[in-house]
Amino acid sequence: MPDLSDKIAIITGASSDIGYATAKRFAQEGVRVIVGARRQQALNTLVVQGLHALKRLAQPEEIAASALYLASDAASFTTGIALLADGGASICRT
Repeated sequence: MPDLSDKIAIITGASSDIGYATAKRFAQEGVRVIVGARRQQALNTLVVQGLHALKRLAQPEEIAASALYLASDAASFTTGIALLADGGASICRT
């Protein structure tokens, strides 16, 4: 399979069967996976299984882009608390 680490996949029906298997496989290949499904509990389980930090330090430009977003008009309804610029590390801590 080619390098998919810079790709994004949107998968509906991800709580079971083909959607579930596809979401897990893409995540294993480094794809950023956005999932949707009608069964919330099954979807929550899939999402929790797939959480992992990016395992690298942020580049200065990445943090700057987050700060610029918060300072822009585009963030007028964002509190800042909702934006984690930590590569997923805070989600993965136990």
